[in-house]
Parts: sequence; C-alpha cells; structure tokens
Amino acid sequence: MAWIKNCWHTGSAFIRENYLQLILLLVFSLLVSLLYPAGRSFKYTDLHVGDVSQVAIKAPVDFEVLKSQDQIRRDREAVRMTINPIFNAQDTLANYYRGTLEQMFNRLEDTTATVAPTRLPLDIDLTGLETMDLDGLIHLRQQLQRVLNALAGQFIISTTDMARLEDYQQINVVRGAIERIVPTTSLVSMEDLYSQILERLEKQYQQLEHPVGFRIGIETLRQLLQPNIYYNSAETERLVIEAVNRVPIARGFVQSGELIVDRHERITPEAMSKIRSLGLKLASRQQYSGNEDWSLLGRLLLTLIFVGLMTVYLYTSRPLIFSNLRYMSALLIVLLLILAVVRMEFSFDLGVYATPIPLLGVLLTLVFDLRVALFLLTLMALLAGSIYGNDFTYLLVAIFSGVVAAWTVRSLQRRSRLLATTLALLLAFIIANIGLNLANFTMTREVEQELLTAVINSIATPILALLLLWLLRLIFGVTSDLQLLKLGRLDHPLLRKLALAAPGTFQRTIKVGKLAEAAALGIGANPLLTRAGAYFRDLGKTLSAESFKENRIDQPDPPAIELAPVIRKHLLAGVSMARQNHLPGVIVDMIRQHHGIACLDHLVVRARTESADNEIHLTEFRYPGELPQTAESSIVMLADSVGGAVLRQQMTSIEEIEQLVDIVIQDKVSSGQLDGSLLSIRDLRGIRDAFVTALVEIKKAKPTTTGN
Repeated sequence: MAWIKNCWHTGSAFIRENYLQLILLLVFSLLVSLLYPAGRSFKYTDLHVGDVSQVAIKAPVDFEVLKSQDQIRRDREAVRMTINPIFNAQDTLANYYRGTLEQMFNRLEDTTATVAPTRLPLDIDLTGLETMDLDGLIHLRQQLQRVLNALAGQFIISTTDMARLEDYQQINVVRGAIERIVPTTSLVSMEDLYSQILERLEKQYQQLEHPVGFRIGIETLRQLLQPNIYYNSAETERLVIEAVNRVPIARGFVQSGELIVDRHERITPEAMSKIRSLGLKLASRQQYSGNEDWSLLGRLLLTLIFVGLMTVYLYTSRPLIFSNLRYMSALLIVLLLILAVVRMEFSFDLGVYATPIPLLGVLLTLVFDLRVALFLLTLMALLAGSIYGNDFTYLLVAIFSGVVAAWTVRSLQRRSRLLATTLALLLAFIIANIGLNLANFTMTREVEQELLTAVINSIATPILALLLLWLLRLIFGVTSDLQLLKLGRLDHPLLRKLALAAPGTFQRTIKVGKLAEAAALGIGANPLLTRAGAYFRDLGKTLSAESFKENRIDQPDPPAIELAPVIRKHLLAGVSMARQNHLPGVIVDMIRQHHGIACLDHLVVRARTESADNEIHLTEFRYPGELPQTAESSIVMLADSVGGAVLRQQMTSIEEIEQLVDIVIQDKVSSGQLDGSLLSIRDLRGIRDAFVTALVEIKKAKPTTTGN
C-alpha cells in the first residue's frame, strides 16, 4: 500500500507541475490518431508487385476486383472525350443581317451630296461616299446581299470556343428541336471568316473599280457577321457527368475461397489488384459492422504508446526541452507536420522514397542534438510506419535514411555541408532500393520512378529544413546549429566590443572556448552551442573591464568588499546585454548559469582578513545565477573554472595539469554545482581528458594571464 500511495503522490505531483505539457501531448495524440486512414484495412498493405508471397492468400468473401485510381481516371477521361461539345445555333441572326443591311442602305440612298446621312445602324467610315451615285449604292447593296447570303449559312464560331475544340473531331449543334453532328473541320473561325469576306467580295465587287464601295462593303460585312453558334457548357457538362458516372470501377469478380496468390509465388500486377481490392472489402465490412469506432480507439491507444515513450525520454533525459513550452510546442508541431505528410504520401501512393523522416532527422539534430534526433526519429518512423500501413519496406527506408540524414549534420560547421546531406541521403536511398529489389529477386519494378522520387526527396530535404528552421526561429524562437555557426565566430559585434573594452577577458574567452568545444566533442554534446556559450559567458565584463584582474595586470586589487559586487554584477549585466541584442535564449541561460550559485571563496577569505570585525555576509559573495541545466552549460562552467585555475599557473607537465583539473571538477561536483546537469561519471571523465589534452596544447603554445 505504501508503494501505491507513493506512486500516487509522485504521479499527482508530476501532473500538477506539467499539466500544460500533458495537455499538448494529449491533443497531439488525438490529432495523430485521426491521421490513420479511415475505412482502410492495413492487411496486405506491405505487399508490392514483384514481391514473393510468404503465405497463400485466398478470398475469404466474394468481392469485386477494383480498378486502380489511375485506371479509373484514364477510363473516365476516355469517356469524357467521347461526349461531343454541345453548341446552340442562333436562328434569328439571318433576319438580323438582312434587316440591318436594308436599313443602312435605305438611309444611304436618301443621302445627297449636300445632306449628311442620318445615324446608321453600323459604325461605318463614309469618307468618299459623295463620289458614289444612287446606282452605285444599289449595286453595292446587291453584291453585299449575295456575299452575306453565302457566308451566313455557315457555322461561325468565336475564337474562344474554337480553342476549346482542339482535342475534338466533331460537335453537336442544336437548332430548335433538331440536333446534328458537325465536323470541327467545317466550322468557320472569325479569322477564316474575314478571309472569306475579302475573297468573295472581290469576286462580286472588284476593289480597283470601286475602291470606296469595296471599303464600305468590307466594314459592313465584318460588323454584321458574328458567331452564330455558342457553346452550351451546362448541357455539355451534364452529359459528361452522366457518362463518367456510368464508368464501372470494377473489372472483375473473385468468389469466396478462390486462390489469389500461392505461397512462394511472385505477386503479379493482376494479383496485386485483387489483393488491394480484398483489403478495401475487409475495411468496408469492418466499417459497416460498427467496428470503426473501436478501430479509432485502438489507433489512439497505439499513438499514446509512442507519445508515452517520447514523454518518458524527454522528461528523464532532456528535462530542459520538456519543461520549455515553446520548445515542446515547436517539437509537436513539427512531428505532426511530418506525420501529416506521411498520411498524404500513403493516400496518394507516392512511394516509400518520398518519406519525410530524413527531414525530421535534420531538424531534430540541428535544433537539439544527435541523441534526441536518433531516438525521436526512430520513434516517429515506427509511428509513421503504422500510419503507412505497417509496411516493413517503409519502416526500413524511413529509419535508415533518417539516421543517415541526422548523422551528416551532427557536426555542421557551414551551410555548404548540407550538400553532403543531399548526397548521403541519395546514396542511402539507392542502397536501400538495391537491397530491397535484390531481396525480392527483381530489379525492374518501378526502379526509375523510385529513384526519381529519391533524387527529389534528397534535394528537397535540406531546402525544406532551412525553411522550417527559419519559421521555427521566427515563431517559437528556436535556436539551430546554423544560427550557432554565426554566434560561434569571434567577429561577432558583441565579441569585438568585448575585445576592445576587455582585451584580457577576450584572450581568456578564446582559450575557454577551445576547452569547452573540445570537451563537448569528447562526450557527444553540441560543440557549436558550447563554444558560443563560452564566448558570450563573460559578456557583462564589457561594462566593468578594469575590475577584473586579467584586464589590470600589475595593478593592486581593490578591497574584497568593494570588488565582490562588481564581479557578481557581470552575470546579470551579461544577461541584460544578451537580451538587448536578441541573442538566443539558450545563450542567455548559459550566461546566467556559467558560475552556478557558487561563492567567491577567495574574496571571502580576503574580506575576513581586511575586515576588523570579521562580520561577513556570504550572500554578498555568492553569484546571482542558477545551476546549469544542460551538459553544454555544465561544460562552460567547468571550462571557465579550469581555465581560470590552470592557465594562471606556470605549469607545463601533464601530471600537474591533470591533478589541478581533477581538483576543480571534484570541487564543482562536491559543492552540488552540477546537480542539474545530468552529466554521468563517464561524461565527467571524458570532459576531464579533453580538458587536459587541450590545456597541454595551450600551455605549449603560449602562457597567458587569467583572473576572476
């Protein structure tokens, strides 16, 4: 009972302290469970054309063999092309032509050389009309009537409607209750119509003999003659829909008990169609039998298993990530986005080589570290594999390519290294493709399409990673290794300012940065973050450089009671400067944590000797910081302390350096300064060895002076 009571109290405390994180994780689990394809059976989804079936598959029920989506689409498109476009003829245009022509010439014939014509029904340029007599006008009208009668009986179509008939051989023209089929070659476009007007009028009414009348006639016919058939989109679409709906989606039938594929038999395209149809039939039976709700519950429980494993890992191994709501929100959104892409990949049958898991590996490595990336991408690959249909092929390709992508960016030093990610990822896809095809005794199954997908994915992964990193930094303030690359350069404006104001501190910063980076590489921590944290840890000394011994060589020390507040102040001053200059939050935390809550013991001793009453308050000599919460912050603390202790000594032997490094590290451990760091004894041993190696090289290069 005591054990149960203790577990209850522990669980209750955990929920109270992390209820917001748990709500986020629950919402994430619900959304992921909805990504599983509804009404789909995952049975047989791991089989592909060309695979060798390990079991005999028989039809447990009667079912139709469904066409593939591509086949249905092709059949429907073929049927669509058999439906002629419907056009309506305008019968009233012929009367309009004759009436308008009569009206215009009646007004022209009433015109004399001294009387301007009344308003005409057409906008005609009448320049030179005065040279024509009444007989000339009558002759022109007669010839225009002949040409108009000859041309108006054709099917004239607009340029827009003509363009839509490019793939059709004929159309249906409806005139009243009569419908006739008309070849598209007999249709007259507006361009052809203008050519016919010129040709026919020239035969009836020569241009050279009657130039003014010819020009007026051309303008009159061009304005009169317009398209006399118009596209009926509504009726055409109705006929197309009816025809498309009549296209069968099945192309065969399988009876219960019929053998689809035998054991050790290669799966042909025909057998694969039957297998997929059987899977859909089983899913349909499950859905209509009322089991879909239970299936959804099962998917939710399955998702909670994966999310629970992720929660335990982050809470125990990466508490800084778990406790940071911004980081947790960003992480869950990225994971949900990746799984949504997997769902789309499954729905559209894009193939396993379109997997977004490598993108996840790159993002997690650049934002967090390789250990987090490897654990979470493996976990998400398993979850993605279950969404994809429990496909072993997908799972293998996703994990292998994800690990390769994460490994190539583990120690990113420049953006151009992302090119290596593309090449390594493509090589991983090729190796997986060859291995899987050889295992299935074939090298011909859609290899070209798979490799094309692999090339596109390999190129797109680094590009999308850069875009998402920019969005994560913009929205959530997430820091990536690419951002740390800029911060880890000594030409940063804040570091240049430190070099000018406190040259001694700057020189010491360079050496501490080398120590910290070497230690991070030694235990697998993030070297870019560690180096950047070491460079900016003493940023606050810029404001009071003369108070620190490394910047006032050969000058006497002020009284300890006066010096202590200044030294303590550089911590908060550095935090303030970092925030004002928009440095990432992780760097601000490292500035605040690089002295922990240690006490300035050497100043306490001095203060007691300098004070007459020996009344000393230790709070005045304790740093206003906090304990390091990450391996990187702890390394910066140790590098700062080891650098201050060893580099000020005139020792060069390895034994002396090892002894002093051991003393400093042991002092930090025994005083509890590393209690929140999660560093193991093995990590401390690796840090110690890296420090010794780096210090020997620094001592051999050039001794330096250090201080507080």
